[in-house]
Amino acid sequence: MSSSRNLLLRSPDSEETASNASNNLLSSSPSLSSLNKLRDTFRRSESISSQISAFVSNAAGVVTGSNNAQTGIPSEVPSVSSQTCTPKKRKPARDPAEIERSNLVNICKLVVKELLEQSLRFGRMLDSDHLPLQHFFIVIEHVLGHGLRPKKGLLGPRKELWDLLQSVENYCPEAQDITASVRDLPTVRTHIGRARAWLRIALMQKKLADYLQALIEHRDDSLYEYYEPHALMMSDEIVVIMGILVGLNVIDCNLCVKEEDLDSQQGVIDFSLYLRSSSRSNENDEETNQSLEANGQGNMIAVLDQKNYIEELNRHLKYAFYCIALKVM
Repeated sequence: MSSSRNLLLRSPDSEETASNASNNLLSSSPSLSSLNKLRDTFRRSESISSQISAFVSNAAGVVTGSNNAQTGIPSEVPSVSSQTCTPKKRKPARDPAEIERSNLVNICKLVVKELLEQSLRFGRMLDSDHLPLQHFFIVIEHVLGHGLRPKKGLLGPRKELWDLLQSVENYCPEAQDITASVRDLPTVRTHIGRARAWLRIALMQKKLADYLQALIEHRDDSLYEYYEPHALMMSDEIVVIMGILVGLNVIDCNLCVKEEDLDSQQGVIDFSLYLRSSSRSNENDEETNQSLEANGQGNMIAVLDQKNYIEELNRHLKYAFYCIALKVM
């Protein structure tokens, strides 16, 4: 009991001792309080820095979004891994038949241009040895042969170019003379040889453009059974060819058809002659003008043009006489 009472009852000495201990703790509290203050300051600085960084990031996002909106760039760029690789759409390939028609038209332009320039230099009289003239016949043969229908079946007849050219006399009766002359040629035995002879005689008579134009005008009647729908003769591009051929009426040709080997394979076109012609066109024009002024060939050109006009008038008179003779008979 005495011990418990001693524990429950505090003596003045013990109270003094406790007060002294508390004072000692209070005396040592400044070091702890300063430490707590440092911790509070550090925490506040961390919160302030986090607030500043958040504010800066928000401001940067706003500026980037406004710049992207002005330039049309999206504010968020998806990662490469998230993007689906979509292949670029390729342009549809051109039709091979369209490319063939375009090539034939372009080479025909170049060959006829060179042919007219050469004819002007050589006095407008061309013979079989003239290289651009040989190239022209090769090109016109390819133009007329483009898209010809193949023969139907193994035993069916094949559509030949010679058969098509013979049909010209159905629309131009004066073409019968050419057909008869070609049939009487002893040196020509094949269909393609007769077609080549027909083209040469028509060019010498300056009627090639007129005869082919007659076929074009009756396209639905005469050409449908000979050509495929994609053929050059069935397309609108043949009008360009017809315009080119009209220019050949100003030249004169002296071709000996009997002496030419028209049944064999024709030569190959040397395209380098025409690829260089574009770079030499200006020089050739200057040389031509100088030669015309120096030699006084201006009057000769006028005389030749008058000659061509008289020949054209003579052909019309012959045709009118032929029509009158048919009516009388």
